[in-house]
Amino acid sequence: MLDMKKQSKILYAFTILSIILLIIISCFCGYSYLNVKNIHKIEEENTSLNNKLVELLKVEEQLKTESNSENLNLEKLSLDFSSKYGYDYTQKEENIIKLEIENLKAANVLIKKQLKDEIKKYSKYYSGDYYKNESLDAIISKLVNLNNMNGAEYLNTNLYTELKISNFIRNAKLSGTIKYLSSINNDNSEINLLLFTTALYSKDLNEIGNDLSDIDENLNKIYAQIISTEEIFSNLEKYGVNTGNLSSKNLSLLKNNCGDLIRQYYENKGVIEILTNIGDKNEKSK
Repeated sequence: MLDMKKQSKILYAFTILSIILLIIISCFCGYSYLNVKNIHKIEEENTSLNNKLVELLKVEEQLKTESNSENLNLEKLSLDFSSKYGYDYTQKEENIIKLEIENLKAANVLIKKQLKDEIKKYSKYYSGDYYKNESLDAIISKLVNLNNMNGAEYLNTNLYTELKISNFIRNAKLSGTIKYLSSINNDNSEINLLLFTTALYSKDLNEIGNDLSDIDENLNKIYAQIISTEEIFSNLEKYGVNTGNLSSKNLSLLKNNCGDLIRQYYENKGVIEILTNIGDKNEKSK
């Protein structure tokens, strides 16, 4: 009887254990089923996300291509604008001003070089060792004093004698422009006086034309000498002096060419001053 009770208890315990195991196994199977189902769902979602990502990458690549194309167009437009109007609108105002000032200064340096080249081209019109002679400076100084009536009282009416031009001409005929002109004309005081005038307003031209000096900032002074020298040679021809290869027409070309260059030089200089003032005001306002 005791064995039956014992067996019954064992059977009961076994039954309970079996039920518990069955529940655990059922839960595990259910969980496994759900996991498998979730995995399939996740895989499907991943596939969908991957497809969307591929589409987004395609869109991004297309946008990059369009952006690069737009940037190239913008860069081309910027270059066209800069080429047409002389500055890059994408830069800051102060950078544009500084760049423009530098460009204008460089342009004026080039203009002065072009002026010197033009003057050197016609150096035969103002050549000769007599430009270094101190007597030339003395004669010119006396002539300048003629503008003063008090100074004129002390001058003899015979300027050729009073100014000792004959002595100057004697030495001047040994070289340069006066030597050439005297060789193709008669030797008399009237001709000599006219030949002397070729040296009156061309000393700076002589120095520049023979690389003895550079052009300074006073371009108007240089231009005045060019105009005066052209007029003197034109008057020589009117008075019947043979100028040979030194025609006044060549000096007219020099005058016109230099006039254009000098005009541009001073226009650039004016713009430089304006831009410099603007730049200074911008600095003060910061």
